Amino acid sequence: MDRVVRSISVGCPVSRVFRLWKNYEQFPTFMKSVKSVENRGGRISHWVIQGPLGYRLQWDAVTTAIEENRLIAWQSIGGDLYTGGNAEFRKLAAGQTAVTVTIFYEIDAFVKNFATKLYNPGKHLEADLERFRVFAERRG
Repeated sequence: MDRVVRSISVGCPVSRVFRLWKNYEQFPTFMKSVKSVENRGGRISHWVIQGPLGYRLQWDAVTTAIEENRLIAWQSIGGDLYTGGNAEFRKLAAGQTAVTVTIFYEIDAFVKNFATKLYNPGKHLEADLERFRVFAERRG
């Protein structure tokens, strides 16, 4: 299983940053590969992404933990991709928030070998987090 971890500082209070991240149906606004996220009720959501080389991947996910203004964790349940992870939120000085996202994923070895030559998950997550920072600060 592979893992990617990236952090960013957002110029908004932790409560606002947490609330924006918790509303995962907005992810297509700032996450380039996420095409749609649909709440299926309770802690279940359905995700559709545009993967490497134009492959469309989808899966259901369950939110496994929510700690207000501190942590959101998830795990896929079925679908095209085994993935999970968490987003941690930490209050910083002067209305700033540190966001650290950890994503675990497992894909077929052949696809992984081929796709990672064209798609760098770490750089992709960094770009998504930067777009999230701009999104949050404009709303803040």
